[in-house]
Amino acid sequence: MTVSDLDRERIAARYPQRRRPWLVPVIAAPLLALLVFWLWISAFHANPPLTADVAGFEVTSDQEIKVTLNVDRSRPEVTGHCLVFAQAPDFERVGELRVPIAASDRKVEQMHVTIRTFRLSTTASVERCVAD
Repeated sequence: MTVSDLDRERIAARYPQRRRPWLVPVIAAPLLALLVFWLWISAFHANPPLTADVAGFEVTSDQEIKVTLNVDRSRPEVTGHCLVFAQAPDFERVGELRVPIAASDRKVEQMHVTIRTFRLSTTASVERCVAD
């Protein structure tokens, strides 16, 4: 079975080829910009200059909690401060302390702080750390 030129013309007229060459750059440009932005954000936030986590705590009284922090810096000379808070069993904040972080000769170190509370606390957390 062969297809004649007349059949080819009839099929081409009935099923025309859709060509949208402008569609590729219109879709590719925003995707490329999004990829570059994502890579920049992930590289920037991959290693923050200063972080801290609660390594442990001890409730010493209804008005006091002792907290051990693990402080991690990107470089030993980084300084800043961290906001550490204590919570009661009903999740109310019962005390907080802005802990200054001084430069050190080590990137990772432990710090011990005492937070005064106005009622019994059951946990401690770090809300944020900001490098100077």
